[in-house]
Amino acid sequence: MRKFGAICILLALASPALIGRSGAQLTPEEVPPELKYIPESDLGDWEPPKELSEALPYYLSGFDPEGRPIWVWEFGKWDLRQFLEKGEKWEKLVDRYFDKWLWRLYDSTNIKATKELPVKDGELIVDFEGFSYRQYSSPAALGFFLKKMRTIAYALPLANDAFFINVNFVARNVVELLKPIIGKDFHRIQIFGTNPRTYLPALLKALPKDQLPEWYGGDKDFKPVKVYG
Repeated sequence: MRKFGAICILLALASPALIGRSGAQLTPEEVPPELKYIPESDLGDWEPPKELSEALPYYLSGFDPEGRPIWVWEFGKWDLRQFLEKGEKWEKLVDRYFDKWLWRLYDSTNIKATKELPVKDGELIVDFEGFSYRQYSSPAALGFFLKKMRTIAYALPLANDAFFINVNFVARNVVELLKPIIGKDFHRIQIFGTNPRTYLPALLKALPKDQLPEWYGGDKDFKPVKVYG
């Protein structure tokens, strides 16, 4: 991450307990069956270990004109291997950390939502800058990544826009592995290489400039809404 946190994958889920806040969440029937465990869990009260938060940061960048939350996930900086190699205990913690991140993504759809202007999806930016072969060269790391990408695949139809940027040669090989996992919704992802001149116009066409950091074409004095990590 450059100055603060990370991420970008946007999805929206719903839970009966949270619908009452604004009346603007997805109904329980709209939540894919594979994702119901997230809003129905105790993830809202769970706080991850400091080691994970510091190594695997992400942030809520801002909101689009319709109130959709914009999340940035600097995936290229997420070295999951260092934790997965510590054994089963840490693998479970990383798995829960990942789900906590998804819970925060879904919960953020409520921030700007109203009954008149419901928010049922979000904006996703996944930044692969710094991604290397070492991070996912172990069977444990690659297996975990593919498993959690299946979870993301279930949520992808709930993303308004999804951008994969700074996809280098190594990252492109990993992205290719996602095609059979994501299936028919793979075309929803806009994939860009490492040249900012190709992805900055796309980001600024879809997202407000004042809701993005400078390196994504935003303002110099930009500050994210919330940083985790």
